[in-house]
Amino acid sequence: MMNVWVATLIVFVSVVGMEVFAWAIHKYVMHGVGWGWHESHHTDTQGIFETNDLYAVVFSVIAAGLFIAGSVWWTPLWFVALGLTIYGL
Repeated sequence: MMNVWVATLIVFVSVVGMEVFAWAIHKYVMHGVGWGWHESHHTDTQGIFETNDLYAVVFSVIAAGLFIAGSVWWTPLWFVALGLTIYGL
C-alpha cells in the first residue's frame, strides 16, 4: 500500500504538471498541426459538440489507460491518472 502523503504529492504534481502540459499542447499542437480539430473552438459551430472535443476524448483515453496500468502494474500511475482527471474536471 502506498503512503497517503506520497499519493497526495503525486496527484498534486500531476495536476500542476498538467497546467504546463496543457499550455504547451494548446500553443504548439492545437494552434499548429492540430489546428484541424481545434479550429472549431474558434468559430461558430452548429450543435452541442465540435471537432475540438476530440482532444478531451484522447486525453480521457490516456487517463483511463493510466488508471488500468496503475491498477495492474505500477500503483503510482493510478495516482497520476487521478491528477489528470482532476485537472480535466
